[in-house]
Amino acid sequence: MSKNLVEHVHICSITLKPEKYRHFELDLDGIEKLTEDIREKGLLVPILLWRQKNEDILISGYHRIECAKRMEWETIPARIVFFESEVQALEASIQTNAQDQYTFAKRSWFERFKIAESVLRDIYERKAQLRQRRGKKVTKKYRVDELLARAVGLSWSYVKYAQMRKILTCIKEDNVDTSVVQCLCETTEPKIQLWLEILEMHKAQKIPEKQWNEFVEVCEEIAKNNNDELRATLDGHLKYLRGALRRKNVPSQEKIQNSATFLVTWTDEAAPQVLEQLKKICSNMKWTVQVDGKPKRDRDVFSQKITFITPEQER
Repeated sequence: MSKNLVEHVHICSITLKPEKYRHFELDLDGIEKLTEDIREKGLLVPILLWRQKNEDILISGYHRIECAKRMEWETIPARIVFFESEVQALEASIQTNAQDQYTFAKRSWFERFKIAESVLRDIYERKAQLRQRRGKKVTKKYRVDELLARAVGLSWSYVKYAQMRKILTCIKEDNVDTSVVQCLCETTEPKIQLWLEILEMHKAQKIPEKQWNEFVEVCEEIAKNNNDELRATLDGHLKYLRGALRRKNVPSQEKIQNSATFLVTWTDEAAPQVLEQLKKICSNMKWTVQVDGKPKRDRDVFSQKITFITPEQER
């Protein structure tokens, strides 16, 4: 934007585009409270208008303008901005409301997350690509996921945000029960890593149907009755489910005493050839090398779990 100013604007001349710049339904109870507050203290924060050639478009302040109409104001204080593009206006409509008690601050973390994904992700990814084309390194400060979380008022790291994106993918692809999704979305501070692990195991069909149905029943009861006591133990149910599955898959101490597992990391593309040579050497010693799936990649670093098993272990 090139400049901005504050002036009183006739309410009847303001163009409203709620389908684009108002991201949640109006909070009617909030409007009543805000109206009384404005009557007592005045309008402390002007609304935000995007001035174009022939119109002033309301970007932020849909609750405040409703209050002004109820008080029969003819004009309202407004901060006038001159955005260069609709993308800038859209971004401002979210950022200026991220901490507002009648919009984002009143919404669940999941509703904020969905707005960040549906509205802002494309904008922020294009910005990151533009920085890279200009030869600027995309540092932690400019990681897309971290910027998205901050824009909608979520105090998440880029790691936690990326985990939540994986959870959303699991929910979409696996048709997870609505009661389970509701419990996740309505939990104030969910253990994201724990939920991700359970949903990924369910997607891979590693959870027995009986145990999963028991967990769904707990979620249904919480969703139906808003049972705070059960909600308080929800993480416990998740941990029990994860623990039961881990115990089922972990071999006994007698079986693992003659084996060792290492996490191998590398940045060199020649690592697969080195791994093959290692297998041949171990084969001559009658050792077995087990490789856990495909290598995982984090930027330019690859990692993979490798287990060495002695001949005594195999017998």
